[in-house]
Amino acid sequence: MNPDRRITLVTGGARSGKSALAETLAGRAGGPLVYVATAEARDPEMARRIASHRDRRGPSWQTVEEALDLPGVLARTQGVRLVDCLTLWLSNVMAAGDPEPAVAGCARPWRGPRTPSFWSRMSLARASCPKMRLPVASATRMA
Repeated sequence: MNPDRRITLVTGGARSGKSALAETLAGRAGGPLVYVATAEARDPEMARRIASHRDRRGPSWQTVEEALDLPGVLARTQGVRLVDCLTLWLSNVMAAGDPEPAVAGCARPWRGPRTPSFWSRMSLARASCPKMRLPVASATRMA
């Protein structure tokens, strides 16, 4: 497989080190690093977690914060993209109303004969969510 076309999916439980591992893998790929952050700081604890992630990444990363328009961000950015977190993105899209346009926007590129360039060189992080339990409120997140 062409290394410029590689997609890596990192999964695991809440606070299991998915983001740090995905950052390491993306950093090894070479090229400009783009961190697509889908989390929103809806409470003080989440704001602290977002700041911690941002500080850990440092200045070598371009950060794009986008809770809903993942297809648009992927289409207009280049380099090695790390999407963190797919589970939060899908939760955001579903909470915003009709999820079909956003989800279809991500799925549409797969319908063609070849993978488009905006799906290449990415690390994706998502939380494992058995029985669709999502830690959306601070009271339900792991300490």
